[in-house]
Amino acid sequence: MHCPVCGTDNPVSRVSCLACRAALGLVRAPPDQAGAGALLTEGLRRTFKFLLVALFGGVIALLCFRFIFPQAARASSWIAILAVVCGGLAACAALGLVGPALIGLLRDFVFKMRLRGWRRRIRAGLDRVIARCQREKSAPDVQFRLGTALYLKGERERAFAVLEEAAKESPQDPIPIHNRAVVQAAQNRFAQALEGFREALALGADASVAEANMALAMASSASPAEAAGVCRKAWQSARGRPDLLNNLVVCLAQAGHNEEALARIQNGLTEDPTNPDLLINLGAVRLRQGDLDGAWQGFFDACIHEPVPHLGHHNAGIMCLLQGRMAKAREFLSAVLNEGASFPPSLGQLAFVYRAANQKRRALETLQEAARGAPTDFEIRHNLCVFLLEEGREEALAEAQKAAELRPDDHDALLNLTAAACLARRYHIALEESRKAATLFPESAPARHNLGLALGALERYEEAVQQLQWLTERYPNFAAAWGNLGAIRLLAGETVDAASALMCASDLDPKQRDVRINLALAYYLEGDATASIKELDAARQDGADSPSSLDIRGHIHADKRPGDAIVPWAELSTMEPTNVELLTNLGIAYYRDDQSDAAIERFRKVLLHSPRSIIAHNNLALAYAKNKLLTEALHHINKVVEMQPDNPVVHSNAGLIHYFRDDTERAMHHWREVTRLSPEYARRREATRLSTYDDSQMVVFPINRQKRVSRFPPLFAPCHHEPRFSVPPPRFFPLLPWPNLAEIWSLQEKLQAAQRRVQRY
Repeated sequence: MHCPVCGTDNPVSRVSCLACRAALGLVRAPPDQAGAGALLTEGLRRTFKFLLVALFGGVIALLCFRFIFPQAARASSWIAILAVVCGGLAACAALGLVGPALIGLLRDFVFKMRLRGWRRRIRAGLDRVIARCQREKSAPDVQFRLGTALYLKGERERAFAVLEEAAKESPQDPIPIHNRAVVQAAQNRFAQALEGFREALALGADASVAEANMALAMASSASPAEAAGVCRKAWQSARGRPDLLNNLVVCLAQAGHNEEALARIQNGLTEDPTNPDLLINLGAVRLRQGDLDGAWQGFFDACIHEPVPHLGHHNAGIMCLLQGRMAKAREFLSAVLNEGASFPPSLGQLAFVYRAANQKRRALETLQEAARGAPTDFEIRHNLCVFLLEEGREEALAEAQKAAELRPDDHDALLNLTAAACLARRYHIALEESRKAATLFPESAPARHNLGLALGALERYEEAVQQLQWLTERYPNFAAAWGNLGAIRLLAGETVDAASALMCASDLDPKQRDVRINLALAYYLEGDATASIKELDAARQDGADSPSSLDIRGHIHADKRPGDAIVPWAELSTMEPTNVELLTNLGIAYYRDDQSDAAIERFRKVLLHSPRSIIAHNNLALAYAKNKLLTEALHHINKVVEMQPDNPVVHSNAGLIHYFRDDTERAMHHWREVTRLSPEYARRREATRLSTYDDSQMVVFPINRQKRVSRFPPLFAPCHHEPRFSVPPPRFFPLLPWPNLAEIWSLQEKLQAAQRRVQRY
């Protein structure tokens, strides 16, 4: 696939251009607006301005004094004048520093007194309404008013019970049905609330109020596309409501309508340019569009106007992470956590700061803590899975499954689930999930790549080759696809085609060590030892061979120069001390190099790990016999005869050992068995049975291709740094056809607006 940001053929990248740019280090840092001057708070700016005004006033006063009273300019009076002026300037400076604080304290005092008065009025008004409703039980709408008053007072359970009863008594009246739905929405029972709002609309409830409430409820429960349509319709008749505007913007962005969302935000900012929620959403939408400078500006402005550090600071921290400015990222994210230490998204992003400082354990613990705090947050689950995949830990599968449950059709979730299943050797799960990813995203190179690997792991080589061939044809510069195609063909025994694919991979990435080792193996299997050794020499790193290289070198020399095979196999045996095939091969090399003692030692190690190994007993018997230890040789060859009584080679060796022990009768018995079991073999061995031991059973194990063929690992998605949209808690408007409750509702709105203003300043 072509990267939507840089336009290059980059099949390993995510669909998201931002993630691609971040992964490749191409994120361009915006203008440095986070310097000391730009990060001054509004209070410091006002203080500095007040100080300048005061000093300027003092200078003007000095000049006026000089020109109004020129006679006072005599030298004898200058000292007194200077003292007065300096005192005035000092007073002005002090006033400039203290004045804003005094004004702020006075303003806060006035606001708090006003807020306290409004709270008293609201409480008293609601108490009067409730008391009156309890007295006038016979009035037709008394239950409507009582339930609504209880809702405004915050007693939601009592309000719901009263309105539920009122709705049963008046099933055709839209007011109790609508207000009951308002209470349900406030209780996060959005499905029931939506039914109530729809029913109230059908009965003739005020459309502007009911549709706005329905839009808010749907934005919290329905799909973004469906919710965006309802919110758009409601906004046409309920303009001026910031909560509805924010929900509309978020639904539009999540549904992919970024241009419309951006236009709505900009219209809202023309009316309220300091609205932090709109500024946060402006930055989030621009970040989705790849406009990094615009996103940073939106988040930075939101940081200035946020009442307390929250989503604006969180998103600004994400921007700093993408730019690699870890110190600033930590500053922004820590500011959020200092205000509310239980905000898991910021905690999850802070883990990347620790990882950049090479504190991997602390980073993982921080991300796990964030996952415990927000178990349904996809971004956190996804990033935790990526951390575990990078560490090669099988717990990644559980996290990948949890992330896939949250977003079953997400490209990155399916990619990680496939990679985690391969890591845990759950290849059937990997095959199922990679098939799903390739079906949903047919042009996704990572999905096809992982599907080929899963098929190869299940030894369905023909299907794996088909997938990887499609990938190499579609993306001819995808080195990993060529490398895995060659590896799969090696496993399938197609050495010529494997060598061709591996040569393509080597040309694309000459420094890839595993490709050269696989190519060396292909050359060895074709019989070209010289080319194989050349590739092995090129694959050395820091003068050292990999385990696979050592094994191939040993096999190259095993038949004709067993002494040269001993060196690489002996070195490999220190890395793989329990590899019985390797120990067997090394023992055979020692045996054929006339080092019987060393051969005996290796064959005995094989028996420690495989006590019933026929090959180990047979080889050990021959090694003992060659070393003239005939009793021990007889012990082991008899075990082989017991386990393989119909093998003529075993009987031939047993007869020879008995012959050299001067037990001619037993020797003749075994040789007669050889003639009975295989007359042809008996004739072939007749000329040499009295002079040599038959080591035809000592056949060097061929290279274990499943172990030695190196494959590129499955691809998994990069970590996510998703901006968080700001959606303040929605306010569900009840129907208020009663003047006293309408006045109380108006007071509540004023109270909330004043509280936000006090928090901001």
